[in-house]
Amino acid sequence: MSSIRLADVTFAYPQQNCLIDACTLDLPPGWTGIVGRNGAGKSTLLDLIDGTIEPSTGRVDRGGLSLVRCRQSTTTADTVADFATSWSSAALRWMSLLELEPEDYWRWDTLSPGTRRRWQIGAALAGDPGALLLDEPTNHLDQHGCRLLLGALRRFRGVGLIVSHDRALLDGLCQRTVRIHRGAVRTFIGGYAEARGQWLAEEAEALAALEATQSDARALQAQLTARSTRHDSAKRSLSTRSRMTSVRDSDARSTAAKGRAERAELTLGREKAVARAQLERVRGALEAMARPEASASPILVDAARAGREIVLRFEGPLEVAGRVLAPMVHLHLRRDERLWLQGANGSGKTSLIGAALAQSDLPDDRVLFIAQELSADSARAAFEALDADGRHGALQIGAALRLDARAVVDGTALSPGELRKLTIAAGLVRQPWLIVLDEPTNDLDLDSVERLEAALSDYPGALLLVTHDAAFAGRLRATAWTPFNEPEQSTARA
Repeated sequence: MSSIRLADVTFAYPQQNCLIDACTLDLPPGWTGIVGRNGAGKSTLLDLIDGTIEPSTGRVDRGGLSLVRCRQSTTTADTVADFATSWSSAALRWMSLLELEPEDYWRWDTLSPGTRRRWQIGAALAGDPGALLLDEPTNHLDQHGCRLLLGALRRFRGVGLIVSHDRALLDGLCQRTVRIHRGAVRTFIGGYAEARGQWLAEEAEALAALEATQSDARALQAQLTARSTRHDSAKRSLSTRSRMTSVRDSDARSTAAKGRAERAELTLGREKAVARAQLERVRGALEAMARPEASASPILVDAARAGREIVLRFEGPLEVAGRVLAPMVHLHLRRDERLWLQGANGSGKTSLIGAALAQSDLPDDRVLFIAQELSADSARAAFEALDADGRHGALQIGAALRLDARAVVDGTALSPGELRKLTIAAGLVRQPWLIVLDEPTNDLDLDSVERLEAALSDYPGALLLVTHDAAFAGRLRATAWTPFNEPEQSTARA
């Protein structure tokens, strides 16, 4: 089967630094994960591969393969219409694998984002493409949906490319990992965990080599300084000796002493020249060595516990559009409690969050709610609502999440991941008593997910979490809680 090949591909947007630099890749059949920080160029690489944009230099060879791409948005049903109304054996097989009911297509507007995502990917698989490009496919999916998706994608035999922050999916599916970092594109063997171990080992080795070379440079500089001092002293001594010969000295003794001084001065001069040459070689080596990226500052969440014991309460039935999602829910979230709200797509998790927050009497500036879907306007508004000190603090938190402060200040269009970072930063700087997170890792790069985990693990307030990322919930020490009965096939947004 054909591969997709990129030969010396370079791409830069107008007025910006090179995003993809001299990229050469061979993408054979099987799954390849694409990872990198927000804004590193992951989606741009997919754009180059599917022909949405053309490279500035180089060539993309698609091997005559038919390509299908599933983007992050699940708002339109256009891509699944033929699939949903097909009675072919292939379509029915993928519906079965992904647990999709044909009649649900006609209720598209009321389907949960996770159910829509399964429909979207099922339609792509049913088309039997030669290459399938997926952008954050597990966004909005519950754990059961993630397992269904993983099982389905393992049956795909073409060239598969997947941009994802989902560590479990990358490790369970991918044979190769492509990392985009500071313009360089490299392939590592294995899933995310294995690949990450490889590049961290390389970076540690490079840092050790850099530090050793810097140490050599300091030692040679000290050696050169000492030899220069001795050489200068010898030159002064020789000059003084020439001017101050004693009348009692014989010509032979003066000549011998002067000769010894001259030889010493020449020897020290040669040693000084050797030391200078060695130092120049080491400095040249240092110039050629890549500098490791500066470590981001830790994210410090400066928050206090609320002055009341219960910070979020909901009592009663949970209903959406006349449909009872849960006959009775008892939510009493204490000020230092961490709950991981679980349930299938469509069971009512987001609805319960909305209902509980609507009844909350906590001050607005003491509640941080991060929704599944974020708009550029809402993210910018949250930042602009802060005073000068608050904006400065938010930019510091954003920098710790690798958010470019210049892009925020200049009003540059931000990616979905960057908008999420800005919203998180603007909320954390307000020192909230209660943090409510609905799929907070959506759109975040893996480095930022890990840094957010570290920050929230020490958060002293109350936390209500909805996530399909069990590792994320585990690191936050959140207690699993399922307030819903077994849901019917998803028909409500949750």
